[in-house]
Amino acid sequence: MGNCCETTQLSSKKRKESCRSISEFLEVIDKDGFKTSHYLSQNTADTSEETHEDLSKYEVHKLIGRGSYAKVFLVSRTNTGEKYAMKVLRKCEMECKRDVKRVFIEKDIIRHLDHPFIVKLYSTFQTKDKAYFIMDLLNGGDLYAHITQFGKFKESKARFYAAEIILALEHLHKNKIIYRDLKPQNIVIDSDGHIKLADFGLAKTNFKQDQENTICGTMKYIAPETIGGGKYTFTIDWWSLGIIIYRMLTGQLPHPTSANSKIPKYIINHKLPFKKELLTKNAYNLVTKLCERDPELRLGALGVDEIKEHPFFKNINWTKLYKKEVKPPYKPRKGVVTCGDLRGGLEDTKIKRSQKKGKNFHKEHFVNFSFASPELRGNYISEFDDFEESKY
Repeated sequence: MGNCCETTQLSSKKRKESCRSISEFLEVIDKDGFKTSHYLSQNTADTSEETHEDLSKYEVHKLIGRGSYAKVFLVSRTNTGEKYAMKVLRKCEMECKRDVKRVFIEKDIIRHLDHPFIVKLYSTFQTKDKAYFIMDLLNGGDLYAHITQFGKFKESKARFYAAEIILALEHLHKNKIIYRDLKPQNIVIDSDGHIKLADFGLAKTNFKQDQENTICGTMKYIAPETIGGGKYTFTIDWWSLGIIIYRMLTGQLPHPTSANSKIPKYIINHKLPFKKELLTKNAYNLVTKLCERDPELRLGALGVDEIKEHPFFKNINWTKLYKKEVKPPYKPRKGVVTCGDLRGGLEDTKIKRSQKKGKNFHKEHFVNFSFASPELRGNYISEFDDFEESKY
């Protein structure tokens, strides 16, 4: 996950509201700010949030990914055998209110945005020291793993993934959401070989043009206007896409330095030195236009159609692509779950009790956090069972 700094405050009137729908919730936290106490409580017996979801409903098989304060496990539903990804977030690592805000933003975005190239959320629940997301099992690995393991892609393969990313970003932007952390690690391949965007913790919701100036993202992929502290728009996502396309096609990043500390100064003052000799004419034209330093001149500034109509995507049938009627260039082996390094290098493990005490949110209860989709609610075969976390 990238980095993001925000300071906000919630009015007493808004604090009393119950923000369950995406429009209500996102309007409150982004227009009027975010006050942590509205979403935290010492009362862990909040029956209004009972969804019949807890850890006893799942069998944990192995660790398949990890982040700054989260781990992702392969799990199966005990009553159906259906496999899912379980994202486990440690509350003790959430040391400021923006960390809690990210958890709620991610939950509400992926809960409400139904799209073939965005990860699906099935349920959320919590224990005293952890929050849990039950999501699509994306067993094909992320683009970062594929690039580092196999090197550069054929142009047809890069084009396929780039086009699916474009459709996902188009849907986000139509819903006034900037992704803000587009990078290969957050683009994951599903069991059929299609991509899905994952990890929405840094996304900006209820966005208005030229409104935002928060520094957010991962340094190698963020646009210069983001670093400069000025206002920015949806076009920062198109810059990130340009970097990703270049990396897929060359196996390299365009920056002359790999040191994150030196990248900001460089991209603020220089054009990126894309290696023209490594790209076809159309590919070079595309990445240079997506990574135009002036956001008003950047490809995509006038709308997503000018990206879709670029010659690089001439042979893409966007309707068929959206319907998943275009054959992917790669499909994971059936029954195999790819870990972060594509070789199963992450150890099998169990969910352990957190030992670290957080500064603010350790053992706090997240109000209005629990959720279960209709698909899961239809599968319940027993009443709610208390779960003793000490078993793990």
